Amino acid sequence: MKIVHIINNLHIGGAESLISTLLPKIKDMGIDCQLICLNGINESKYINELETFHIPIHILNKKSSPYHPILMLKIGRLLQKINPDIVHVHLFPAFYWAALAKKIFSLKSKFLFTEHATFNRRQSIFWWKPLELFVYRQYQQIFCISGGVENRMKKYIQGKFITKIENGIPLEKYRQNKPVCLNASLAKQVESLHSIKENKLILSVGRLVPDKNQQTMIRMMTVLSSDYLLLIVGEGQCRTELEKLIQSLKLENRIFLLGAQTDIPYLIKQAHAGIFTSKVEGFGLAALEMMASGLPVAFSSVPGLNELCPDESLMASQDDYNQFAIIIKRLMQDESYYQQMKEKCLSRSDTYSIQEMANKHIKLYQQVLSDSPNPEMC
Repeated sequence: MKIVHIINNLHIGGAESLISTLLPKIKDMGIDCQLICLNGINESKYINELETFHIPIHILNKKSSPYHPILMLKIGRLLQKINPDIVHVHLFPAFYWAALAKKIFSLKSKFLFTEHATFNRRQSIFWWKPLELFVYRQYQQIFCISGGVENRMKKYIQGKFITKIENGIPLEKYRQNKPVCLNASLAKQVESLHSIKENKLILSVGRLVPDKNQQTMIRMMTVLSSDYLLLIVGEGQCRTELEKLIQSLKLENRIFLLGAQTDIPYLIKQAHAGIFTSKVEGFGLAALEMMASGLPVAFSSVPGLNELCPDESLMASQDDYNQFAIIIKRLMQDESYYQQMKEKCLSRSDTYSIQEMANKHIKLYQQVLSDSPNPEMC
């Protein structure tokens, strides 16, 4: 069996992280797998990880936009050359270019798509729907990473095969007692925050974009006492806006925008609690990584995250910064509650192994190739 995955690029993100852990597992199971990126740079952390497993990576345009129509032609020609059994696509616009390449080049491979989001702005535009449905019809199967994503897709698409394969992570990676930090300046900064014993470090990981709604956690800090510190890992278009909000609330000494980081297991081990205040979340891979490390997490009650949450007392409405403050304070002040939530997070994370996710993918690949219908699909 020969599988080609296609994604926009391997910059920092949930779907990109998933590719970097899923493909090596699939290869270990004897499957020939390759990766096509629409654009990107060779120095990407995820690209370096995949190359250590000798997984071929084809970067179509190193610097140009993933929206350039010529990518459709490049995808088609490359797939003709590779001639895979299955083409598995992730994210927009790769989703469009691969589907159009299939049609134009009359490709015989089976095309699959993983939907990573519970909300899709294109699907809210009524006149766009015919094009969306045309593209979806080019795929034999739609995989959804959570129940929230699955529910949305079943409402939007009629008569398509849709199934849920929840994300997984390498649990052992996040259960190390003392993960190494390769960034010396980051380690020094975190150690300085720990130098005051009373400090309580709250960690959030995610792109700085409107859907992640870091504004709520920033406002939460105005309710908490000065010994609570917030570390926000990630980059994105909202950074300047968040910096201005932090300054306006005079929280520069308590909130730290750390940018994109690769030493996530280290940061998780240094934190006392995690927080996610997203408005939209397909799954919550970063939250799962924290849970697998035994870090209690406060969640917004949105589809995707609410499926991960092991206890309702850890959830708040996405904009209710006062309730988030109450959750964090209880975790920090009630040792018995903290330990109880820690155990619940660990137990919940046990069901999200990357190996189990890889097993499900292989099983469904085999079913698609044999044209054997899955009774769980709609």
